[in-house]
Amino acid sequence: MRQVFYNTILILAIIMLCIYSYLEYNKYYPSPTAIKQNPEQYMGKIVEYRSGDITEINEAEKTFTYTSGKDSIQVKYSQNFTPKPTIIGQTSILVKLGQNSLELIDIRNHDYNSYKYLISIIGIIIFIYYFFKEWKFNKFGFMPKIPEHGDKNA
Repeated sequence: MRQVFYNTILILAIIMLCIYSYLEYNKYYPSPTAIKQNPEQYMGKIVEYRSGDITEINEAEKTFTYTSGKDSIQVKYSQNFTPKPTIIGQTSILVKLGQNSLELIDIRNHDYNSYKYLISIIGIIIFIYYFFKEWKFNKFGFMPKIPEHGDKNA
């Protein structure tokens, strides 16, 4: 009886997820290509783009090129912001669609710091050392090491 109850709850949850997906399907942010094709439709809207790179910066016109996949757009920025090209990581931007331009509201650089990888490698080496200190590998797989007589750590 309990199994039937859980299966019913699971089926209802899947149906509700399908309904939610169907109703919310067309409510995503427009792509840069869609904005270029029909800018009047998106005038005044605030749009967020993620997983892109700042590729070109024009300081004279206070614009930069934001590239996400195959799409790229020109974004205007204010005086108090100095964009940096994305080398490692991704950049997310929040823009407002103005008169024939995209105006920057907020920017976030997601830098992937290399020290995290160094710490992970050190952790893996320590893990492997202690693993093989306690276990040995033979033709049957991993077997625990049996302490010898007189071993004080046993």
